[in-house]
Amino acid sequence: LGQPGVQTLKAAVDAAQEGDTILVQQGNFSGPDFCGLSMATSNVLIRGQGADATTIDCMGESRGMAITGSNVTIEGVGYRNGLASGDGGCLHVSGGGQGRVTVRDCHFQGCRSTGHGGGIAVTDTTASLLLHNVA
Repeated sequence: LGQPGVQTLKAAVDAAQEGDTILVQQGNFSGPDFCGLSMATSNVLIRGQGADATTIDCMGESRGMAITGSNVTIEGVGYRNGLASGDGGCLHVSGGGQGRVTVRDCHFQGCRSTGHGGGIAVTDTTASLLLHNVA
């Protein structure tokens, strides 16, 4: 990852502070250090190197990320094989108050949920943008 001393997306998300940018390098990533994450911090950008170059495969074990923070942006990340009991097989955006959550230039493949949104579910928020994504 793009932060000194940070080796996993989980570590970067857990350490994120308002205004941070998390840079995810090119590669294929899986396991609990990259899936089943929760982003509650607001004003954070998570940027991959492109949805075909930065891929997170949840291997049918969990969703990619639940986002409750506001003004969070995820861009240029490919998600595969997310699974959620409930909404959002790969990403679940909920709450976030009045702030916008943006998902841009991401790919979602093989993602499933028992509720709404196999790839992405957006609930209980007033402003979210889903731009140029492929599912």
